[in-house]
Amino acid sequence: MNSQMQRIVTCRNHLRELEAKISEKTKELKALKSEYDDRIEKLFSSIDQPELPFGEPQDGDEQESFVNPDAWRDVTLEQLEITGKHAELLMNAGLGTLGAIADFTKNRELTNIRGVGRATAEKIIEKLDKYWEENPRPECPEEDEEESEVDHDD
Repeated sequence: MNSQMQRIVTCRNHLRELEAKISEKTKELKALKSEYDDRIEKLFSSIDQPELPFGEPQDGDEQESFVNPDAWRDVTLEQLEITGKHAELLMNAGLGTLGAIADFTKNRELTNIRGVGRATAEKIIEKLDKYWEENPRPECPEEDEEESEVDHDD
């Protein structure tokens, strides 16, 4: 009976080792899956915007052609320097990016967010204004073409 108990203990130890290895491999697979998902998202976003080439600019390429005019939408609260309680309130409302805030404020005020009063909204708006002062939006080529067509019609 003693040798049978030893075999049981040995088997349990072996099972624990295997479970630890499985846990480690599961973590590795999750990290790889996350990397894969990020790459797929980048690929699909480049497909959604065919006018923007995929990959890095090559020598001789015009740098402007690689600028995504909607990149501002992905600017995070941290990049906007919105932190602490203000960031928490926005995140709880599902507004973690400049694009999400812009979409929300098309039809509503920041004060419609639970916990955001007039003073808090003004502080958030100051951060947004500061961002736009430091990062003006690139002009869209289509708008320039329309303006030039109007000029020619005069």
